[in-house]
Amino acid sequence: MSLYDTLTMLTAIQQMQPATTFLRDRYAPTNPQQDIFSTKKVIVDYRKGTQKLAPVVAPRRGGITVTRDSFKTTEWEPPKVAPQRPLYSDDLQQRGFGEAFMSGLTPEQREGALLGQDLIELDEMTSRREELMVAQMLCGNGYTLRQYADEYGGKKYEEFKISFFEGNTNPAVYAPAKKWNADGAAIYADLGKMVDMRTKDGQASSDLLLDPESADVLINDPGIQKLLDIRRLTVGDLTPQDSSTLPEGVAVYGTLSVHGHMLTIYSYSGSYADESTKESKQFLPRGTCIVTAPASLHTMYGAVTQIEDDGHFHTYAGSRVPKVLVNENDDIRTLRLTSCPLVAPVKFNPGTFAQVL
Repeated sequence: MSLYDTLTMLTAIQQMQPATTFLRDRYAPTNPQQDIFSTKKVIVDYRKGTQKLAPVVAPRRGGITVTRDSFKTTEWEPPKVAPQRPLYSDDLQQRGFGEAFMSGLTPEQREGALLGQDLIELDEMTSRREELMVAQMLCGNGYTLRQYADEYGGKKYEEFKISFFEGNTNPAVYAPAKKWNADGAAIYADLGKMVDMRTKDGQASSDLLLDPESADVLINDPGIQKLLDIRRLTVGDLTPQDSSTLPEGVAVYGTLSVHGHMLTIYSYSGSYADESTKESKQFLPRGTCIVTAPASLHTMYGAVTQIEDDGHFHTYAGSRVPKVLVNENDDIRTLRLTSCPLVAPVKFNPGTFAQVL
């Protein structure tokens, strides 16, 4: 079996250690049985939380019929994420990154090493794209992607827009009366109102997700520190966890009880390179405050169809599908890694967002 056979590379991908993606892994996990489709389009079902009471029935009566909660079904063709990297004949004649000067690797051995490294790096690029999609969902209840046809990061692109709310106003946004770094800010009261918004929607509240600057403002807020100092009133415990046990860029500051909900305070500084400016940006922009809960979203994948060496189309259901293109005239072999991810909510308003700085 060839090193570049699709099934061979798929097996290698399944054995790879995934990149650190805190937001995707915690808030938008993938259920292989339900979220990986064998079709190009995916079906998204999501519904509102319910707070219905069971009916009280009069004596000598049987029961009262209650209706099932309705849910919304939409069909989407996920965006196509397909980074690729060429391998030139010259690459096999020179030392690779981290390779010893006198390693003695043959061009064939170096080709296998480059294939493995390229698979890892293309997978990490795709994971960062998914991480950004999850961040945008938590902040905006939807996201907009740029679909390029030619040069990546250029000016020619089409926009892929998706939102999971109706109308022009996002119902999952809370606007604090004052920014948290302004005099008279009521941080604890703002958190209480955000929790109440989720409670009314039938949503759980267990995580308080912040960018690093907003987290610093919160833990240094005099009002919250005063509450924590009151004897016999346990409203939380701001004891940071050892960062060595946490994913890269994640800090846990402790817990805070807000309207009966014990919120774990997370700060996330993970970043990516902007596709247009190439500047480093945080997945959670400055001033981000989100009240949410784990698995409030899920990452779904549409199938990938491509032509193989036998000249026929083959369809693969998976989160990553590799393909190799050969240009015999110019001695170029190009590795492509295709994914069709769609991040969607489990219920309406998966995260309550506020711009606090």
